[in-house]
Amino acid sequence: KPNGSVARYKDLSTLSGTGLENAPGQMRRVEMRVYQLTPVANYWDPTMRLDGSGAGSQLFNQGDGDKAWFMATSDAGDWTSWHVTSAALLGQMISGYKYEFNVRGLDQGGNYSASYSTRTQIIYDNRAPKSALTVPASGSLSYIKALSVISGTMVDETNSAEANNINLSTITKMYVKLRRL
Repeated sequence: KPNGSVARYKDLSTLSGTGLENAPGQMRRVEMRVYQLTPVANYWDPTMRLDGSGAGSQLFNQGDGDKAWFMATSDAGDWTSWHVTSAALLGQMISGYKYEFNVRGLDQGGNYSASYSTRTQIIYDNRAPKSALTVPASGSLSYIKALSVISGTMVDETNSAEANNINLSTITKMYVKLRRL
């Protein structure tokens, strides 16, 4: 995270990492869970729960973190490289919301990692901001003698269907380009 800021990602379609099991064991699998931090803190409920408790809802409505783990896909037979691609997960992520990703390993002896690899304060931001010019007015051709003010509006919306779907405090710069016709 540069300068203590929150990391923003436009594309989370593939999440990947590495795994390592110290001697004498071998990795059995890598598991991940995703925690939505805003607006309501909940885990994503995976399609098939690893604990055998049935199929999940595929929504961010799981309060029990132990039921939120799902398996990654190994890129190598020993899990030294792995990835997660989930259209169901990506379809539930809201642009502008904060997420936390936890990863843990399981070895052949049935031992889980003592600590999770965690990435916190990740903001999924896959929507472009919208801007509109208000002064000078757009539309029909007009002639002006001086241009002392250029103003407009801008908003960064989420992909939420909620009425208040504004992604606050995310636009840091606005550029204006003038062109002689």
